[in-house]
Amino acid sequence: FANYYIGFFTCIFILLVFIVYEICRFGGMKKLLVDLSLMALFSLLAIGMTAILEIPTLAALQTTQSSVNQFPEKFAMNIVERDLYSGYEQALAAYKAAKESGTFSHILKYGWETFSIGAKAVLKGMRQVAGNMGGGVVPTFKEGLPNIYCGVGTVILAFLFLFNREVKLRDKISSVLLLLFFITSFLIRQLDYIWHGFHFTNMIPYRFSFLFSFVLLIMAYRAYTLLPTFRPGQIALAGILAIVLVFFSEKSSEAVYILFNFLLIGLYLSVFLYRTVQIKPTKKIKKDELLQKRTEHQTLCTRALAGVMVVELILN
Repeated sequence: FANYYIGFFTCIFILLVFIVYEICRFGGMKKLLVDLSLMALFSLLAIGMTAILEIPTLAALQTTQSSVNQFPEKFAMNIVERDLYSGYEQALAAYKAAKESGTFSHILKYGWETFSIGAKAVLKGMRQVAGNMGGGVVPTFKEGLPNIYCGVGTVILAFLFLFNREVKLRDKISSVLLLLFFITSFLIRQLDYIWHGFHFTNMIPYRFSFLFSFVLLIMAYRAYTLLPTFRPGQIALAGILAIVLVFFSEKSSEAVYILFNFLLIGLYLSVFLYRTVQIKPTKKIKKDELLQKRTEHQTLCTRALAGVMVVELILN
């Protein structure tokens, strides 16, 4: 009712989450069919409840400047400079011609060239997007990279989520694939077109980027609940990977950006490492005292984490 854009994004996201949930928590075909039927039923109810706004909104959108947008037919990308994939169309045309002529060596040559040009451009774009997960950058308003920064500690915890043995492998793979799908949606014009209700936005790009942050925060929260089970080496590795991610950014040459992220990575790592310290029972410490000391240790870590988060918010 409040915002047709957020409603549209959420509907697509619910479909993606439904697929991921059924993969990660598969309970047999019967349960899958029941869940699918419920999804269809409640989707129809939601559409019916909001039709009083949907129909006038749809009509109004046809009169806007972007109503003349058409589905992109050729390979095109956001973010990445066009020079990086300028030879893509020629390579693709040569590949198609080679397929018609049936020359195997030419098919192989131009097929690889087409793939190579596209892959390099996509990887370049992915690196730029991933670099924007760091803090200390001015948020995008009219044009630029998607706004996906949601805390330096979140990035460290998301890496820890992937390291934990208690998290199922299918959960890890599904989470990473969701993040990669969102990054690809930021890059590929066709996917971006679909996400925005089958048109291109007039400024304020990538309006669905909050969903990327949502997935990242879910990963981070699950890692946080398992924090005492991590080894210091795993936390240190997560910190190193977070630093690598910082240098992916276009702002990596700016002193303020580097100082902001390095300071916070250091503070978060200190808290996470301290949380893994185990207070072991001794002959002098009774069982009740041990429980109290462990509770006090956990409370101190929670307050320290809250303190670091306040520092990050103030710096922002």
